[in-house]
Amino acid sequence: MNGATAPSENMNYKAKWRTISNTMHTKKIAVLTIQESHLDEGLTELLGKSFEKNLKILNSAHPDNP
Repeated sequence: MNGATAPSENMNYKAKWRTISNTMHTKKIAVLTIQESHLDEGLTELLGKSFEKNLKILNSAHPDNP
């Protein structure tokens, strides 16, 4: 995923996750795993609330470097 945002595409974290949500819907993807999202607890909660109708976001941060 290469981080929460995509500056080269002028996308903030919500736009990036909206693209993920839309892609999952249009491609009929039921389960998607993502690496290197660089989400902290606060951002995971915020995204969870923003996309609660479409996505269930689970995150396990690196224990020494969240």
